[in-house]
Amino acid sequence: MKLSLDADLLPKTHAGGGEADIVYEYQKSSVFPEHSLLLEATLADSTNQRRMEMEPVSRHLGKHLLRTGNLSSYCVFVTNDLNINGIADFRSRKNNPWFDPLDYERYVTGMKIIPLKIADLKQILRQRRTYKELYLLFEEAHSMTALPPVWYETYIKHKLCETI
Repeated sequence: MKLSLDADLLPKTHAGGGEADIVYEYQKSSVFPEHSLLLEATLADSTNQRRMEMEPVSRHLGKHLLRTGNLSSYCVFVTNDLNINGIADFRSRKNNPWFDPLDYERYVTGMKIIPLKIADLKQILRQRRTYKELYLLFEEAHSMTALPPVWYETYIKHKLCETI
């Protein structure tokens, strides 16, 4: 995770500007390709969440994808209260390109941003879900097409509540 921890095992600093909060790097396995998982978290809610997080989360992932060239990398966005228009905006990145503002010839499409509520994260921990399970769940959810409220309820919330 490239963090520096203090004696109490707490981060000494937060992510620098222009970077994801936490980046996990995964080697290729039998289930998933080599990739990075960017984790973004916020306490913002309601319309502030969309205003404060849509641009930086998309920018962090877009820059990461352009820098590494690894289009298998993706982002999980975690918040206490998930705004429906935030979900819609993150889902739109699946179909809308993100351009390098300095070179319009460079862009990425198909960005995968998976929004989760803290309650979803608690469910993941309670069920002791493995990363392999989550990767497959997120990959399936990303490939689905449905309006954001149906998409979230069906492919995220419902799937996380299923027993292993």
